[in-house]
Amino acid sequence: MTARNPRRLETVLDCRRAFQQIARECLVELRHREAAARRGDAEAIHRMRIALTKLRSARKFFAAMTRDAGWPGLKREIRWLNAALGAARDSDVAAGQSKAMSIRSAPATREIVSRHVTHSHRRLTRALRSKRHHRFAAALARWIEAGPWVTEPAAAARQRRMRPLADHGRRQLARWKKRLSQKADRLSNEKQRHRLRIEAKRFRYMSEALKRLGVPESGGQASARKAAARVQNALGDLRDIRRFRRKYARRHPDRRSDRRRKKKLLREATKALRRLA
Repeated sequence: MTARNPRRLETVLDCRRAFQQIARECLVELRHREAAARRGDAEAIHRMRIALTKLRSARKFFAAMTRDAGWPGLKREIRWLNAALGAARDSDVAAGQSKAMSIRSAPATREIVSRHVTHSHRRLTRALRSKRHHRFAAALARWIEAGPWVTEPAAAARQRRMRPLADHGRRQLARWKKRLSQKADRLSNEKQRHRLRIEAKRFRYMSEALKRLGVPESGGQASARKAAARVQNALGDLRDIRRFRRKYARRHPDRRSDRRRKKKLLREATKALRRLA
């Protein structure tokens, strides 16, 4: 079902079918990108990570009707796969950062980064070719279509699944937006920034998903989504800088420029969070 007629789509989609549609799209993306990711394609690896994040975001967004005995096991497998994808993605980002280093200090660092790229990509390839991964993909497909959360016969469970998408979606997005907007002063340490970046991603991805599904946007929703994307990008760039410095370039001479960029990124994130309010 497409979103060519948003008004019609809004009237027929309940929460069960909405979640299933989002989850199917994530599963299709994972399968579509898998072969290229096994070959070490950086964009395919990145897209697979995004698909997993969108899936987890949707599961959390619809937690009231998707919580069941099958999810914890799938969640463990998602963490396992995401760890392999994340290591490969981080090494790809580090390779790009190492190319921007000064010529005098770059060669040794680039060699170290290159070894990490090779190792992390080989690890990912093994994971994607493993029986464990194929079992996970099959189990996820079954859970999306007919997991316990779908088949639970209790009236209360059916009622939760049949909630209109628009009603649940607007309320949940409003809650997530409010929670984000209250955290403009929580950028002082790395752990807080990590949590905030994840929340911004989740809000952005679910806002985009509801728009694709035809749910009319309330006032300011588009600007809130853009602000969340700016928070995500600024804190993501800051994370990449810190990770690269800590792992590969502790003695790299451009610390002053790093500090300037970090301050700029924190200002951007703070400004975007305040706009959410």
